[in-house]
Amino acid sequence: MQLNVARGYQKASVTTADRIRIVVMCYEGCIANASRAQEEMRRGNVAEKGVYLSKATAIVTELLDTLDKERGGEIAERLEILYRYVLHTFTQANLRRDPSLMDGAIRVLRELKEGWAALVEKGVTL
Repeated sequence: MQLNVARGYQKASVTTADRIRIVVMCYEGCIANASRAQEEMRRGNVAEKGVYLSKATAIVTELLDTLDKERGGEIAERLEILYRYVLHTFTQANLRRDPSLMDGAIRVLRELKEGWAALVEKGVTL
């Protein structure tokens, strides 16, 4: 019962959140999944690492695919560069089986999340 209530709340919070809050939620999910993938990589849990890395990659890919370069201009172009860096870093960490390579990507994601969260705190909406 509580699980259904929590899912309902989560769905309601996403459908009623403004776009900036949704972006922050995407970053939070991506960071959590990337960090978990990194931990599973350290433990040698290949299957679990793959699950979490796939989720993190899917979130970044969605953020990349939804960039509006016409309206976003230079900011969208810079975000594209950062998202491509994160995806490249995820791939290299996976191929080299080196969890330390994930650090830079996770750091970028945290900084982006903080920037977007600051907009939420200021009451900015899209």
